[in-house]
Amino acid sequence: MNNLIRIFIATEVSDRIANEIANIQDRLKDSADRVSWVKPGNIHLTLRFLGDIEENRMEEIYRAMLQSVSGIDPHDISVKGIGVFPNLNNPRVIWLGVVDEEKLKIIYKALERELCMVGFEKEDRNFHPHISIGRVRYLSNKRAFKERIEGLNGIELGNLIIDKILLYKSELKPSGAIHTRLKEAKLGDVYTTS
Repeated sequence: MNNLIRIFIATEVSDRIANEIANIQDRLKDSADRVSWVKPGNIHLTLRFLGDIEENRMEEIYRAMLQSVSGIDPHDISVKGIGVFPNLNNPRVIWLGVVDEEKLKIIYKALERELCMVGFEKEDRNFHPHISIGRVRYLSNKRAFKERIEGLNGIELGNLIIDKILLYKSELKPSGAIHTRLKEAKLGDVYTTS
């Protein structure tokens, strides 16, 4: 029997952006009493969560990643805006938005196509690029939290260079998730199937 590994594909976030995000988390903490904040070293922009996958499928997933970025040049996206899923009356996930994400969406569509070709189910929801920064467990003062989020509306953190996509292993621990980089596919290279 093959080992299962919990994996996802994402882009990394620069140390500068991660530090800016930590500052935003600090500004929200006193109004958000039971939130699991994403640790700075774990902050990323998810392209595709794959879940528990057999270890022997890593190479085909990696080939799909290479094909999805083949011939696409590195580019910038801007980290801008803050919001929550599903809405401010019932917040569950706190996120930062991105703009100038057209090439990122092209990569996502190519990745989705390549993963479907090797047997993965197509994602059943639209891709809305964002960076999750916290998961809300409970808020004792929803009004204060809502006001704090609205006060950060339109916040700009600067540009993020997208020059590779990464395959991560995610281990869930009582202290929080531990993400380990397994493989990377660099943008700008042209990959051919052999």
